[in-house]
Amino acid sequence: MARDKKLIIGNWKMNLGVHDASLYLHKLSSAVKIHRNVEVVIAPTMLALQTLSLQINHRQFKLAAQNFYWRDHGAFTGTKLRGLCEAQGMVLESDGTFKYYQDTADEKTQNGTDAKAVSFVMFNRDNYPFNPEMLRTNVIKAVTFQLDIPHVMHCTEAFNHMVQVARQMEIGLHAVLVDDNNRPLGDMQIEKIRQQLKEIIRLS
Repeated sequence: MARDKKLIIGNWKMNLGVHDASLYLHKLSSAVKIHRNVEVVIAPTMLALQTLSLQINHRQFKLAAQNFYWRDHGAFTGTKLRGLCEAQGMVLESDGTFKYYQDTADEKTQNGTDAKAVSFVMFNRDNYPFNPEMLRTNVIKAVTFQLDIPHVMHCTEAFNHMVQVARQMEIGLHAVLVDDNNRPLGDMQIEKIRQQLKEIIRLS
């Protein structure tokens, strides 16, 4: 590289899945002109590298991988997330969430309906619904577990199982379990929530 040549690198971090990355590269190709003294490098997510390597104009752009992260924890692939969810008995539903259903099929929910009783739900914290294609091509930054207290039978048992599943996911994804304010949830904090839940059930 010539000493006076400028180097411009665009790190896409964990943004854009394969399809959106391909569209974005197409737009960049139209907008960025080739200059002899400027080298432009793009660093998309790992999932998009292979697709973009076939699409990219190598005279116009160079392609870089960004597979290092200074923290021990970061985003994870949708494929791995789905595998862990299904291994824990959760089901991907058409509303874009993973649901865990209570084992006893003949019990009614607390509101008296005969519908298959949902024990707890897990959804994408970025508010983009899960679907098979999205999980195959995207990285996920965070998920939320939710227990709908008024509509769940055996609420304490459901909470305990939800925590157990969340802990397994934390280990499998090398993630960190946090509360709504992004503060780490340890055993002491979880026990406080469990006692609050028991008090809510007692007063209801």
